Amino acid sequence: MNKPYVGMMVLAKSIANGHSTCAPAVVTRVWQDGSPAVVNLMVLHDASSPAAETSVYLYNTEDEARDPGAPSRAAWRLPETGSVQAYASER
Repeated sequence: MNKPYVGMMVLAKSIANGHSTCAPAVVTRVWQDGSPAVVNLMVLHDASSPAAETSVYLYNTEDEARDPGAPSRAAWRLPETGSVQAYASER
């Protein structure tokens, strides 16, 4: 996987996004590019103001981010192959 970078779009776990369990987010700072990476995000909630989230663990897959052992502040990368629209319609 490529290293995270400022401006990268990801999906973040969300408890405040209407009926959705995730929200799109933009990486605003990369603190650590390990596995998982640690980043700051600007989360784009549905029908409300964007919210800054700091020190979020960025995983490669949704399953890793939603694992019971993962931190509550977690996000995952968009799929590299296929359409993001197709991915979103599956959710």
